Amino acid sequence: MTPDRLSVLKEMYDKIAQQRAEQLGIIQDCTESVNDALTGLAITKREAGNVIDADENTRRKLALVKNMLAESEPKSKALADEVDSLTSLQAETKRRRDAECKRLEVCQRKVQDSQAQLESAQKTLSEIEAKRDEIAALIDRHQSISTA
Repeated sequence: MTPDRLSVLKEMYDKIAQQRAEQLGIIQDCTESVNDALTGLAITKREAGNVIDADENTRRKLALVKNMLAESEPKSKALADEVDSLTSLQAETKRRRDAECKRLEVCQRKVQDSQAQLESAQKTLSEIEAKRDEIAALIDRHQSISTA
């Protein structure tokens, strides 16, 4: 059977409709990725905030104890020991703070990357839909010519 224009156009339309359906699935996956990334970012922000607060509190306490030690006469052994202890603790809270900040950056990048993928998928869908509309118009035109 020799293909005619209408059957070719309908075949093209069906192919584009399948591409559109696949692209909608991709968009759904991308949307889920964006939502997951945003949830992860929110959790990480909260956790990072707690770690930053702990580091800031340790810094303030260390500064206070250092001032108390500087003002003590004679120099207090207990305050000196507390400065040593807080200095070690502050090094650890600083390390945790830096790690959380890096983790936060990774989460922010995931959000940006997943949003970019979603935007790209939406653009592709728009292009597919434009082709679909173009083929639908050609089908309509061909059918109106055939019936005239």
